[in-house]
Amino acid sequence: MIGKGNIVMEIKKLYLSIQDEIISRLDEFKRVREKGSEKDVFAELVFCILTPQSRAKLCWAAVGNLMNKALLLKGSKNQILKELNGVRFKYKKAEYIVEAGKQFLTEGKISIKSQISRFSDVYDAR
Repeated sequence: MIGKGNIVMEIKKLYLSIQDEIISRLDEFKRVREKGSEKDVFAELVFCILTPQSRAKLCWAAVGNLMNKALLLKGSKNQILKELNGVRFKYKKAEYIVEAGKQFLTEGKISIKSQISRFSDVYDAR
């Protein structure tokens, strides 16, 4: 049996080995939020919806497919579902994407950045 201290040390070693990648990805999220289009920010949201218990590369490929087929914002649950190959819990996640689209679509336009900026911090936004 592995001791608790050993597990913590393994996690720290793993974190240190990928720390630069994590920081780089966080910086990329910040750039998208600050300088990206509304559609770019929504694509990141969809990526975040898809990634729990799924492989990030598969999820990003699914987001790319949804964007290429113009389904990201206006696709039906069934249309989106067809593009979520390899994504776990795809039926529920397709529903969540459709609901997110409804929540952030105003008068036919996506408006996610303005809604996010109304919150004072990330905890308030959640």
